[in-house]
Amino acid sequence: RHDSLATIRFHDLLAQLDDQHSRFALESNFLQQHNFRKIKRNLQDRFQEDPVTMAMIISRNLKEEQKILVCAKEAEVKTCEFIVFST
Repeated sequence: RHDSLATIRFHDLLAQLDDQHSRFALESNFLQQHNFRKIKRNLQDRFQEDPVTMAMIISRNLKEEQKILVCAKEAEVKTCEFIVFST
């Protein structure tokens, strides 16, 4: 189940990269065209045979981002409380 979903999402990502590449081709933005072509090639080289690995990396990074956001929110609340109660 996870393998097939990861594969579907991986191919969705590749399709999105193709769309972006085409958009930059229409705009004659050669640098961005090159960047998107290179990104796609790198992702295919690294994850084509095992898209679950990419999904796990993304999942782990999103969890870390969530922790950072929670910590930032808590720090913001504490700072606000300090300002309110110290005045």
